Amino acid sequence: MGYVNKELSIIIPTRNRLEKLKRALASIPNTIETIVMCDGDYETYHYLEHTRYDAVLVGKQAGSVWCRNFATRKTTGNVIYFCDDMEFHPGAIESAVTTFESTFPDTDGVVGFVLEPGEFHPTAVPLIGRRFIGRYPGKRPFFPEYKLFACQEVHWLANKLGKFVQDTDAKITHYHPAYFPELTDSTHTEGRTNNTDHVLMAQRERQGLIWGE
Repeated sequence: MGYVNKELSIIIPTRNRLEKLKRALASIPNTIETIVMCDGDYETYHYLEHTRYDAVLVGKQAGSVWCRNFATRKTTGNVIYFCDDMEFHPGAIESAVTTFESTFPDTDGVVGFVLEPGEFHPTAVPLIGRRFIGRYPGKRPFFPEYKLFACQEVHWLANKLGKFVQDTDAKITHYHPAYFPELTDSTHTEGRTNNTDHVLMAQRERQGLIWGE
């Protein structure tokens, strides 16, 4: 397996998307600790069980927010939160790390990647510093009442504190069904059924609530 630098970890929740996950993993350098949370996904867990990846089986589906928060407790350094239907462009991680280290040498900040094609949230994929993670109760950067979509509050907090930078050279291809309809799958459809995250987000925004503040 070789040396794995735990100053940076990448966390990926996944559910029934093994082929897409393989593509995502192939875009990550071997020296970076990669934690894959298999959310009620036994097939993927067994596939990864004897690989270099730190695979964690969640026996019953808990949602990507829970998975990210749980996995963060296993980390000791800075963290990138990634998705299984994405692919890093060559040099994207290195660019984000360089920007992060030059802007936030105390690790108290957030760098956002740029997702293509289309427009996505500035912290859809964030690199969050270990000191910034320490702002959150129990090292949980995502408000626990969300199930799938919680990145917006990371941006709210970092932006308000003047601790957010978008790295326009840190690019990712997001194989989202809005732009790649042929890649629509059951996990995507399932995530948009009976999902109240956006209602909760609007309520919290109206009330001026920001997780970690």
